[in-house]
Amino acid sequence: MSRLTYACQDGAYISPMHRRGRRFHPLLIPALLPAALAACAHSAPPPRPAPHPTATVVLAETNGHYAALQLTAIAIMTADTAPSVQPSEEAQAAARQLAERIAPLRGDFEATTVAMTTGELETTESLWMRLAVSHAALEILYDDARALASDPLATTAELRDLAVQLEGVLELARVSSGLAAGRLGAHGSRPAPPSGGVALRS
Repeated sequence: MSRLTYACQDGAYISPMHRRGRRFHPLLIPALLPAALAACAHSAPPPRPAPHPTATVVLAETNGHYAALQLTAIAIMTADTAPSVQPSEEAQAAARQLAERIAPLRGDFEATTVAMTTGELETTESLWMRLAVSHAALEILYDDARALASDPLATTAELRDLAVQLEGVLELARVSSGLAAGRLGAHGSRPAPPSGGVALRS
């Protein structure tokens, strides 16, 4: 038993047809090829890959990431509960949440670097270096947060110290990314970042 699947000229496909006890003559195959090729020619083209985001767009997005996590760190720093040196399950839980919030930001520096052209990297070299330093510190604080989260002797005083360091690192990253986006926009190499971004502190 042989099967044949063929296509109509409008691109619609016909389900396989069964032919019991019959074989198509070999000379029919070349005759069917033009119709099949014509049907394929009318099929939809493959989707185009999404364009890569511009450097200013990526910088604006990462700036928002830094600002959001910075607010979390500030909330821990300004909590009504006085820091204690006594072991606290709440300190462990808060440190675990900090580690979970830091984790998505670990790739922001790489995303920013990939989005930049050689000219943009040269234009923002000093700010790019500040971002590199801040992300190196962020990696250390990520490990510290995970260690504190798994430590049954973790205290709220240690948690507050971690939040203070994290807030400072995020301030450096936030300001650096904002200034880099502004510098690229001023040079006109990339479109300006979308409105509604996080305002920078002076």
